[in-house]
Amino acid sequence: MPSGGGILFPPDIDLNQIKKIAYEAAAVAKYVYLIKPIAIIFKNEFHESGSLIKMRLKASMLDLRYEFPFITDMTEIVLQQIITLNLLDPDELMNNPIKNHIA
Repeated sequence: MPSGGGILFPPDIDLNQIKKIAYEAAAVAKYVYLIKPIAIIFKNEFHESGSLIKMRLKASMLDLRYEFPFITDMTEIVLQQIITLNLLDPDELMNNPIKNHIA
């Protein structure tokens, strides 16, 4: 399973909604080998700006060459859905110390 990076979120974000968004995005991704499980993992991390929640989405690829396009697609889709569903304000994302923290 590609480990990729992760996306950092403020600790008060709705993790159940984030998990649902990420899982649904991966389940329809063109690069994923769906015979293997999709895993959404959350981890609390401490940074200069304080405590943040890191989400990692792990899935098996049809071909390892698809790992980076998959990571890019998932990052874009998940962040767009979070903004669309008003789970995170785009202004907050741009002005927050966690901005651009795709680890």
